[in-house]
Amino acid sequence: MQLSSLARTSKVKLENDIQKGLDRLKELEYAMNTIDQILIQEAREIGEKYKRDRRTTVIDESLGNKTAITISSGAVLYSETSFGVFNAQGLSNSKILLNSLKPSKINGKMVKEIKSFHRLNKNITGIIIFTSDGYAKRVKIQDIPLVNTWIVSDSVITTIVPIYENSEDGTIIVITEDMNIRKIKIEDISTRVTVGKVIASHYSLYDDERILVYNQEGKYLYIEGDEIPLLNRNAGGNRIEFNLGDILSIYPIGEAEESLILAYTHNEETFIGVMDIAELKSSHRTNKPKSFIDNKKFSFYSASPISFDDKEDSQIICLGKQSSNIIKTKLLKNNMAPRKISIKAIGFIQI
Repeated sequence: MQLSSLARTSKVKLENDIQKGLDRLKELEYAMNTIDQILIQEAREIGEKYKRDRRTTVIDESLGNKTAITISSGAVLYSETSFGVFNAQGLSNSKILLNSLKPSKINGKMVKEIKSFHRLNKNITGIIIFTSDGYAKRVKIQDIPLVNTWIVSDSVITTIVPIYENSEDGTIIVITEDMNIRKIKIEDISTRVTVGKVIASHYSLYDDERILVYNQEGKYLYIEGDEIPLLNRNAGGNRIEFNLGDILSIYPIGEAEESLILAYTHNEETFIGVMDIAELKSSHRTNKPKSFIDNKKFSFYSASPISFDDKEDSQIICLGKQSSNIIKTKLLKNNMAPRKISIKAIGFIQI
């Protein structure tokens, strides 16, 4: 713009032009960050539409020989339509966290938003994805080329579970939309099978475990693991006393977990607190759920188990829907006063 034109331009018009330029820069930055994933997805769609058997053989030695993803601490993240394996570095960096995540339509808007996660503390050999159409799909490790990268799902994801090394004889705890709970064998889930609409799941971690199940309002059941029957993948399961439509989370609790870190909101601000797991009230699956927080001024948001034993130097990743931040474990203690944090944490991951 020439100086004479600039002198005749109002402040409001200049501010609008600057804002349009900034918005355009954001659009270009988003396009640069997502173009690879969009091209991959479009190529997959074209391949599905026009597919035919290959006439040649393609061998990728790096993927063909891969049997596990080596990871000491991290999580499998998922949105409505994407998933990915993230290590501690990826989880703690908000730019990496959402890079390559394809937007999903939520409440009529296209947004990049993390739905939930499953903690990781050892190597995995695959992932099981539960989808809204009532299926469970096994994803092979060869189909997860990189960590800290999102992969587009062909169906809406309701929940997700990792397959650990040497765990093919293990079990998964699942809850279906009719509020029935059961365990199913990992080996019963092959490439893609029907299981009913699963809304919450977790790998069964311990031989002698208690199971914490809670909903979005902070109501929980804390039950013995042997109350949950091991059934085939299409069986009904046993009813638990939550309301239809509740959003549920599951955590197996073993001796290693000592405390729960809780997130709750008050006047649109988010706080965290820590409670001793010994304070949880034991119950049966048919009992009425108890409350994490009795103070009606606070609205519950999420909970995750953590440990203080020999972990003074560890950190807690506060994972939000669109960002994350870190808290040092040594700054937390049981029954501490509520502490304000900058994000609404959907959960916490100790690294």
